[in-house]
Amino acid sequence: DLAAQKADVTQREINVASAPFNAKGDDVTDDTDAIQNAINSLPNGGIVFLPRGTFRVRTNINLPSNVILRGAGWTITFIKPLNSAVIATNTGIVQTKDFLPDRNVWNYYSPYPTGLHMGVGIENLTIDGNRANQSTGNGLAIYGGKWTLRQVGVINTAEHGIWTECGVTGNSTSGSDLEDFINMHECTAEQVFICNTNKHGWNFRGANDSYINNVQIKSTGWSGFSFPTGATFANGGLKVGTLHAYGTNLAGDDPTGYSI
Repeated sequence: DLAAQKADVTQREINVASAPFNAKGDDVTDDTDAIQNAINSLPNGGIVFLPRGTFRVRTNINLPSNVILRGAGWTITFIKPLNSAVIATNTGIVQTKDFLPDRNVWNYYSPYPTGLHMGVGIENLTIDGNRANQSTGNGLAIYGGKWTLRQVGVINTAEHGIWTECGVTGNSTSGSDLEDFINMHECTAEQVFICNTNKHGWNFRGANDSYINNVQIKSTGWSGFSFPTGATFANGGLKVGTLHAYGTNLAGDDPTGYSI
């Protein structure tokens, strides 16, 4: 909460390969617990660093507010489900904690509603959905605001590459001056590459008034970038710098109507 953020003025950084977490990143070992325990050790936020390697997981990696998951580079740090992993439909291999679409919650002042998270970040890594061995699951799923994506790859997913969403009702304009700054909800994405998804490349359902730039989307079953309308999410006011989508709607059966 806000009081905890004020009290913990240092931003901690934890390496998942170091003790006591000891993730291997050897493309064989189940590193789920090592990564999740490192995340859980940062109750007030911070950075979880994944060095070079392929980190295999058996289930979702869950991010709370104000945690940044940072790799060593998007062509050398990978998160990938094990062949036997269980990633439920409409969830993400990496996701905000308690991710659930259509919650329609929007209160950006702490304490946040269940399922809404602020300030999550993904940087310098690639999520590989292992769709050859997985029939369900998105690559990345975020519900909330003020997220940042920088040099992120999402590839080979059984469902959408990225799913982002926030609600339309609630409080985003009344708080102290500090709260108004901390809880500005606009999100940013720079250098995002999405490739080989069975559904949308990016299912963008919020947050509203966000900015994305240099997004490349290739080879998607449905549309490359979906910008739907609905009563339970807010995605208006999106600003786009450059977005290049090609080889999209390969399945030819997009139920939402082909867009980009």
